[in-house]
Amino acid sequence: MRRIGIVTTWHDRGASYVSRQYEQLLRDAFEVYIYARGGYYARTDPDFNKYNVYWGKISGRPVSAALDIKDLLAWIRINAIDTVIFNEQAWWPPVIACNKAGIITGAYVDYYTKETIPLFAAYDFLLCNTKRHYGAFSWHSNAFYLPWGTETDVYTPSRKELYPECLTFFHSCGYSPERKGTDVFLRAAGSLTGRFQILIHTQKSLEEMGDEVNRIIDDLERQGKLSIVTGTIKPPGLYTKGDVYVYPSRLDGIGLTLPEAISSGLAVVVTDHPPMNEFYNSDFGLNIPIVKQYSRQDGYYWDMVEPSIEFLHRHLQDMIDGRYDIDEMKRRARSYATRALDWNKRKDELVATVAKINKNECGKVFDVIQMISKYEDSRKSHLLKVYNTLPWLLEPILRIRRRIIRRVSL
Repeated sequence: MRRIGIVTTWHDRGASYVSRQYEQLLRDAFEVYIYARGGYYARTDPDFNKYNVYWGKISGRPVSAALDIKDLLAWIRINAIDTVIFNEQAWWPPVIACNKAGIITGAYVDYYTKETIPLFAAYDFLLCNTKRHYGAFSWHSNAFYLPWGTETDVYTPSRKELYPECLTFFHSCGYSPERKGTDVFLRAAGSLTGRFQILIHTQKSLEEMGDEVNRIIDDLERQGKLSIVTGTIKPPGLYTKGDVYVYPSRLDGIGLTLPEAISSGLAVVVTDHPPMNEFYNSDFGLNIPIVKQYSRQDGYYWDMVEPSIEFLHRHLQDMIDGRYDIDEMKRRARSYATRALDWNKRKDELVATVAKINKNECGKVFDVIQMISKYEDSRKSHLLKVYNTLPWLLEPILRIRRRIIRRVSL
């Protein structure tokens, strides 16, 4: 039996949920092990600290997704792992190390830039969960399009107990309210009229979204129309407390919450841009046209987009005014999810894909390794420049601090 290792972050966050869904499908056909990279955050959480989880040594490298390569290789050897699937492995040396050790390597595709796309040739196979990702990597000989889904047996409709007589708009932004368009939603909602409620789930404070948004929050709270829940909530989350999922996202790799909301039987209002618009249709959703596209500062391959606040406001007001049959849209959403979004139905395809992969020479091609070495060297050089600049940046602050201390002591 093939033994598969998944190298991933492993705690309450989206990337970990992706890895866990892969693990759940693969473990019926293979022995699956988890290498928890980057910290022990969930070591006391029984949902994550399972028999097959190894908490990897923490690397001191100031690079995203860094890990202790010797520790990783020892884990692979002890468990006789022959295939490793990396989740968001932004630091490339572990991939090269596995290739040199003769391990089959794969990746779930999420983050990449124009500079790093060619480096993915180092992997023996790629799993692309959206059409947009697959379009960017269709050049790879073993890139597979596996449409994303969700746990439709976990995310299910139920009787709405919060505001049962009132239309409720629900929005979840996790740790990324700016990227998820929370400010767009609130600006569109600020001038709504009629009977409605808004429920927002966030894992960080919304105060940093600016004075205008905070004034809208204060005004809606004074009217008793807005509730904000802050913190981590286990699946199935708060979806069943809403009627309509409002998701004016500016950018997503997948957008996990959208399939979860649809499976929970919510109508949706979503940005009309991929991959967000890959998960819905007009039977149960409305789209928000975009008014602008622009590059993200970190060089992510895909542009950020700006959804129209005006159109979003119009959609929400029309829903409040009864111009849509929300109950019927909710029924259609659930029906669509069971047909098209059931992750368990991807099992046979995923198992067959992984089972047929053999060690591919593309992972050993000299020029790919050279490109990766060059890329990592350039990052080291940049980090070194930043490190050498820090004392010069800090010196004025330290001088002011010393003056304050002298004055206080006098």
